[in-house]
Parts: sequence; C-alpha cells; structure tokens
Amino acid sequence: MTNAVRAERFERVASDQLDWSGKIRNRSEFTGLGGMRTGSAPVGDFLSRIWANYGPPDSVAFEGFAYAFRDKQTGLPFSAYAAGSGPPYGGFPKDQQQLMQVLAAFDNLLVNTTPADCQIEYDTDFGPMRSGSRDGKPFDEEIGPRNE
Repeated sequence: MTNAVRAERFERVASDQLDWSGKIRNRSEFTGLGGMRTGSAPVGDFLSRIWANYGPPDSVAFEGFAYAFRDKQTGLPFSAYAAGSGPPYGGFPKDQQQLMQVLAAFDNLLVNTTPADCQIEYDTDFGPMRSGSRDGKPFDEEIGPRNE
C-alpha cells in the first residue's frame, strides 16, 4: 500500500517540549478516520493503537494519558492525549495549519494499527476508570465509585 503512513515518521520527544501547547483537534473530527469508529471506548481505542506503535504513555494523570511526538517530515511537535472531552491532539497554535496534515497522517497510522493489549488506570470527575484493550478489543470501564 503506497499511501500507508509508517510509525517511523513520528518520534517520541520529551513532553516538556510541548509546554504551553493546546488542543488543536479532537480525534473524532477526522471524518472517515479512526476517531469516528471507536464505539464506546474512545480512550481505550486511542491508547491501545498508540501503545502498539510506541509503548506506554509518557504520563498517566487525571482523565487519561499523554504522549509527545515530533513529525520527522516537518519537524513539528504535537501531543496525543486523553482528556475529559475525549481523545484530542495538541500542538502550538502558530503551527495549527501545518499540523492538520501531520495529525491526519498520524491518525491514519492509528486507523491502520491493530490495538495492543494494554491498560491504564486514572481518576475522573465520575470516579476511577480503566482503559486499554483486551484481546484486540478496546475498552473504557469504570472501576468503582468516586471517592469523596
């Protein structure tokens, strides 16, 4: 397949390279790509596809996880993370226009990646959650009630 995006195009970078960056686009906004086909496990789907290519996230925190990357073709850094509004991609506002093609390529890579078996646990406003993939099937599940 000549249009396939290869994982080697993107390299992990230190997350401090993305200080002061913000959300560029929710994954679900990539029409026809994986963000529209995650079913009831958008965090687990996103995490397990990234994990399959790059291993565990840089950090696990409130409402999810975070990865930092650099596109080797353009040199642009970006993030892939989970937040309360769903899985978004982030970057610097000054790079937003160029990043749209980079993020579409990265999401295309994820769409064509088989989810890895993995899991993380994190807290949310609604209580503790577990997300990942089991036997290639992504999941997002509540662990228990919120501690007050």
